[in-house]
Formats: sequence, structure tokens, C-alpha cells
Amino acid sequence: MHRKRIFILCFLLVAMALTTSQGQCENWKEFHYDGDTAWQYDNDSIHYPKQKEAIFDIQNKDIVNVWIRRIEKSGKSGESFMVRVYCTEREWVGSGGWQDPYSKHPSGGRKPIEQGSRYESLFNKVCPRF
Repeated sequence: MHRKRIFILCFLLVAMALTTSQGQCENWKEFHYDGDTAWQYDNDSIHYPKQKEAIFDIQNKDIVNVWIRRIEKSGKSGESFMVRVYCTEREWVGSGGWQDPYSKHPSGGRKPIEQGSRYESLFNKVCPRF
């Protein structure tokens, strides 16, 4: 009887460990819709990179890293990718593929955020004070 309790306890511990490690918690929110495609950002992925300030590391609130994806009208989901938004300069970078959110310079060059674009919609969601 004692072995059975130990087995059940071990089984429950393993099940709990596996359950909590399954996938990421994602909180996708729509930021732009163009009639055929909905664009979403993962609100839980918003990250402000740290920069060295004297002897302290502080978060730079003028730069936002965030995962985005597109959902076609048919329901087909595109690959999600990291975008870095430079709020002060109204620029963005990250054209697709996986980007390291902790990298100082994601691949690709900066692009201006144009009025009426999906990136202006994203800018308005993740850089609300600008």
C-alpha cells in the first residue's frame, strides 16, 4: 500500500512538471486588420531591453521588442516573428524569421513607421506615450 502512494505521488509530481512546461502562455491581441489579414501582437512578449547606465542596468522604455504574427481570413496563421520598435525615432526592424529579443541589433535595417501602416497601429499599442 505504501508503494502505491509513493507511485501516485511521483506520478502527480511528474504530471505537474510536464503540464507547467508545456508551451508558452501567449496573449495575442489584434493591432491591425486590412480586410484579408489580421495582425496580432503577443502582449505577454513585450520586452524592454536593458542598457547600462552608470553602474546600473535600466530598461530602455523607448525601445520595445514584441512578437507579432498574421492570421489570414481563411484562419491560416503565419509564422510569428520578433519586431523591435524604436518609439522615439518612430522606426521598426525585424522583417521575419526568428529574432533574438536580447540581441542589441536584430537583423535587417530600420524602417520608418509610416502613417496608416500596420506598424503605426503596432506603435500605437506598444508605445502608448508617444
